[in-house]
Amino acid sequence: MPLIDGDYIRTLHERSRDEARRINNICQNSASMSSTDRRSTRKSRPRYRVARTRDEEPVIPAKHIFAFPPHPVDDIVDDETGIVLPSVAECATHLELLGVFFKLRSDIINSPDLDTVFGVKQVHRVVYRRVSGRFQRQPFELKDPDWAEKRRRKWEYFLTLAVARFDLWVFRAASTVPEKQGVSLKMPYLPPLDILMVWHAFLLNPKCFQRYCQTGGRDISCLRRVSFPWQEIHNAVDSSTLTLTLPAASASWYTTTFNLPSDLVSFLKVWYHQPHREALLSATTSSFGSRQFRQPESTSAATLSRHLNNLRSTVTASEPPPPTNEKKTSTLAFLDMLRHAASSRARLDPLAGNVTRQAAFVDKMHRHLWLRAPSLAGTLRRAVGRYDAFLRLFVAYPGETLVPTLDIDLVWHTHQLGAGRYQRDVLARTGRFIDHDDKLGGGVLKGGMDRMRELWRIRVGGEYEVCLCWECEAVVDAWEEMGDDGVMEGSAEEVADEVQKEVEYYRMVEMARRYNWKMLPVREKGNMPSKA
Repeated sequence: MPLIDGDYIRTLHERSRDEARRINNICQNSASMSSTDRRSTRKSRPRYRVARTRDEEPVIPAKHIFAFPPHPVDDIVDDETGIVLPSVAECATHLELLGVFFKLRSDIINSPDLDTVFGVKQVHRVVYRRVSGRFQRQPFELKDPDWAEKRRRKWEYFLTLAVARFDLWVFRAASTVPEKQGVSLKMPYLPPLDILMVWHAFLLNPKCFQRYCQTGGRDISCLRRVSFPWQEIHNAVDSSTLTLTLPAASASWYTTTFNLPSDLVSFLKVWYHQPHREALLSATTSSFGSRQFRQPESTSAATLSRHLNNLRSTVTASEPPPPTNEKKTSTLAFLDMLRHAASSRARLDPLAGNVTRQAAFVDKMHRHLWLRAPSLAGTLRRAVGRYDAFLRLFVAYPGETLVPTLDIDLVWHTHQLGAGRYQRDVLARTGRFIDHDDKLGGGVLKGGMDRMRELWRIRVGGEYEVCLCWECEAVVDAWEEMGDDGVMEGSAEEVADEVQKEVEYYRMVEMARRYNWKMLPVREKGNMPSKA
């Protein structure tokens, strides 16, 4: 592929920023315009019409990107390389899942319902402004400066519940996995979203997950051979809304097994109407230290255990016995989970830390938003190839700290989520197990990245860090379509125009989705993202 001129890229970026601002203004204004206003502003509107039916709307990302093989690939080994790298479909599903995690955190932090549930309130301060040497009679109400931090603490609290649910789930889930030969095992039930998030982050710390599976008095090492359920996750995710709906069989299994709803967020919202809400909230916030909503004093495990036991006795005596009272059954199960969380806090806190550290990566993926980009398939295909070269560097430079770029890191994470497959593949490729340390400081990462640029030029060739924005990736796609000779039909400016039109349309669709347009914009037939 020919080198891309720097001036050309800068021009493309400038045009992209201008176009993004224009599209954002159009979508934002259209959300509040009347039909008369829309007709009067046709000249400033985009060059697309709005879909008339749902079937006419574009499907982004395209369905063909998620072409999973008819059988699991974990037990299939490439005869030439001895490994199986993550597929484009798996990496694309990973992007979907990261989008779901981002939305979950945002929804919890910004939920007024959960503010009410946990007693998160703004504390307004009234002041009287001094004007021309005098105080005005009209008071001014200042916003609570700690409001954003108070709301953010809901996420910390949610994680403490999620890791406790994971710790209880993991042993029951292991018992459902059928033993068989081979690298991969299949889990019959997809876990609830909060548990899936904890499991996902835990698998990205391979050595920690291995120790966890072999401690605690019960061997659950079979979970290291479980294939991460990519296809099941994709089938459960709505890409347009980035929500995950648990299959009915999986939700039923969880509810039956644990006497708790599978949807933790919905349960917490219903919790507000339960008669023992205040006592439950006091117990849970006491369980997890002083950084929570009401900042109670930390209590000892023994004191907390007595408090939870007393509360359990109160709940048991106050209402009809289960199973005639489902709310009571759920409350008792919830209290049992809290007792487990309190007694296992030292062991469970690192699990919440795993999720917290992954938040930075989730945010980066959200900012790049490759899932909505026109070059998604090409970006992921190239990322898999670059990851393959990245693994080979571990052989050439065994003593170096190799720092991945964002695209390589996505594929690396995707690979690690199949623990058994990852161990087999890296041993075959490098001769040793490669751990993934997400605790490295910024100084180490910067120095490692500087060194990686040098090593990449020596062993692979070309630039290691490349721009991965929508425009640049679309340009690379365009050049790849020209073939190996890289012959360009027309000027670079003409290619830029075509790329800009493609990216503009995809960006318009994304903006329309964010501003909740009733129907998405469409292009003429033959020039639309395929539904196939």
